[in-house]
Amino acid sequence: MKPCVCLLAIAPLLGQETASLQSVKRIYIDGLGDKPQMSEIKKDLAADLRHSGAFDVADSAAHADATLTGHGDTWLKGYYSLNPRAGTAPSSGEAVYGGYLSVEIKDKAGMTLWSYLATPHGSSRNIARDLSKDVVKHLVTADSLHGKH
Repeated sequence: MKPCVCLLAIAPLLGQETASLQSVKRIYIDGLGDKPQMSEIKKDLAADLRHSGAFDVADSAAHADATLTGHGDTWLKGYYSLNPRAGTAPSSGEAVYGGYLSVEIKDKAGMTLWSYLATPHGSSRNIARDLSKDVVKHLVTADSLHGKH
């Protein structure tokens, strides 16, 4: 009797189709936070997703298969100069940044289909671009491992 009850409880779940990254073609990029650098990262993500050819970027969540959400932060690590006598003053070198970007792709039901934490490899001179490229590279790789493209 108990096995039948268990099977009856599981039976409705067997008929439901689970969403996966394979079913995602259009992604809406939701807010990534209110920090100024995050708006630049959002623009770079949209451009990199379009350029990848694997996904389209939707202008609203209603027109998307999934939503990319997340948060992150960037900070100035210091200044880089080829001249060791120049020191680390802003006028003496080029700014070097650090940061992170944590993202999730969720389906329309709010289930997480994919997530990733991007960090620059070493110091970055264009942190928004580096984080965006890293996220899209790993997203496209994960998508291609599932055989969609």
